[in-house]
Amino acid sequence: MRTVLVFGNPHLKDDSLAVQVAQSLDLADVEFRVTANLNDLLEARYDAIMDVAYGVPRVVLLDDLSKLREHRMVSLHDYDVAYFLKLMKAMGRLQRVRIIAIPASYPFGKALEEVARLLVHLPQQ
Repeated sequence: MRTVLVFGNPHLKDDSLAVQVAQSLDLADVEFRVTANLNDLLEARYDAIMDVAYGVPRVVLLDDLSKLREHRMVSLHDYDVAYFLKLMKAMGRLQRVRIIAIPASYPFGKALEEVARLLVHLPQQ
């Protein structure tokens, strides 16, 4: 069984696509865990992270944190997944990461199809 941590806010249009995809996919050997808690990155066992992203042309699998761009922080409420992952790596708490990045404004059907295709070939970590 592979586990995918899914980040997003189902109440915000620009941040809900990953959650919608996770709730709609029914893959026999994949468990989706929807969360808004960055601490789950520290505590949970997972094979991949799924979230919306800006600047990607299609659903992509990222494994290089240097390709992630975090947004400008003004307060502690502005921590995002990219920033937290880079912080974990700098602290030695993260060896390897795989991120399924879905374009934030992507069509739902296309996102669903591309994520399903990607997950079929995603090995367990």
